Amino acid sequence: MSAPRRIVQEARWLLRYGPRFTAGIRLATGPWAALRAALVTARLLVARQTGPRRPLQLPLDVRLEGTPHRVWVGDSSDLEVLRELFVEREYDVELPAPPSVIVDLGAHIGLSALWWASRYPSARIVALEPNPEVLERLRRNTSAVEAITVTPCAVTGDGTRELRFAPHSEGWRAAASSNGRVVVPAISVEELLEAEAIDRVDILKMDVEGAEFGVLAGAQPWLEHVGALVVELHDAPSSSAVHEALESLRSFDVTVTEIRDDQVVLNAVRP
Repeated sequence: MSAPRRIVQEARWLLRYGPRFTAGIRLATGPWAALRAALVTARLLVARQTGPRRPLQLPLDVRLEGTPHRVWVGDSSDLEVLRELFVEREYDVELPAPPSVIVDLGAHIGLSALWWASRYPSARIVALEPNPEVLERLRRNTSAVEAITVTPCAVTGDGTRELRFAPHSEGWRAAASSNGRVVVPAISVEELLEAEAIDRVDILKMDVEGAEFGVLAGAQPWLEHVGALVVELHDAPSSSAVHEALESLRSFDVTVTEIRDDQVVLNAVRP
């Protein structure tokens, strides 16, 4: 495709789908950063429709809670997460006191960890992410924040010791495959807390694409050491799995912040 045709196509996709993905532009550090963000947004939207020839890593210069930060994105869904966290403030939880320890299960490219770090700069943040395809962006995005520790590991609740990933799959559930060529370690929440010498977690965020049901199943002793949770449940709101997960959090005050056809997002704070 010639350069003029590509520019026209990118502009068309930006005008058509842009409102959902403009967080990079809205949070840009200045006019030139906004222009770059517009071009990055357009390129990611085109890649969403046509598929990238190779994994993308594109820079955005944005203000996260007022602090300039360069964020590397590789998919239009990264822009959606940027909007949800820093524009719509989806993970904003009312706490009785500033948190000291935050555990981010399913940190992806690090936007959630950056949200916590920008909101609570004195907190220690442990970020887990098993997907090898996004780990480089996660490390790159969080390398300037000393409070964030990245652990390349999955979290499970069924005793599984490892997961296999199929590279270049569409989404977590397709990537986590028994036929995958890449093996990543898996750990339980109890083992994670012991390994990190954590006695209490002030905020535990969990976005693990379906594994959350096994992690929350039953009366989990580690929940007694958690003050608040932000959880994404990946199933229909009326499903038995969602109801069982909510039952496991009955000792918390639960607020559902978003409901979709196949997802429920909630905050749970210990009274």
